[in-house]
Amino acid sequence: GEHTIRGNVTGMGDKGKMAPPLPYTFKYSVVSGNEALKAQEGALLSADKMNVLYRGVANPISGSILGADTSGLTLSASGGASVSGGRGKWTVTPGSGNTTTLTISGKDSKGKVISQKFEFRIKNVPRPQGQIRGENELSMPASSIANQTVGAAIPDFDFPVSFQVTSFKFKVPGKAAMLINGSSLSSVAGLTKNLRSGDICYIAGIQATASGLGGQTLKQISPIVINVQ
Repeated sequence: GEHTIRGNVTGMGDKGKMAPPLPYTFKYSVVSGNEALKAQEGALLSADKMNVLYRGVANPISGSILGADTSGLTLSASGGASVSGGRGKWTVTPGSGNTTTLTISGKDSKGKVISQKFEFRIKNVPRPQGQIRGENELSMPASSIANQTVGAAIPDFDFPVSFQVTSFKFKVPGKAAMLINGSSLSSVAGLTKNLRSGDICYIAGIQATASGLGGQTLKQISPIVINVQ
């Protein structure tokens, strides 16, 4: 049956004196045997990567229903989001809207249908960042700039997304920006040979193709700042 644990938490206050005790109450249930455990109801659903779902990306989702066989679980989504997978593991790719409702369903050990809804927020994929050697602001000698390659990434984005830079503009002090096709900086050697320590170069207007974003339009990629040593 149901049981209750009660007690007090004590500790030192910020002035080195004992703080007043804080009471707590915790309730728990004890069931006997596997069948009684299987008869308990409840569903769990969580996004494996984040507490939100990202638009246009296959978001991993894990789910279970207490007492239900995972092979019989189903998951559906509102708002035009697509769902694939099974056995407690799915991927959900949201479409339009700011939220989607995921509904997990299954049968318990007695054949009773259990269904529960969970609402998730939908966010757009974060803005990509222009990078050289994994950084968007870095320092190097002028002679090293032409040896670099421009890339792009979404920092701290735990999804298999990659970018291929197709063009960018390179700007040094006192001269017009130079449009460069591809990702290599090898063609800027003529612009960088007269740079001095303290000068700043900019790489902006970065264009790239993305893999893993479901064909959605890429946000403007943030520029790169090079501080000449």
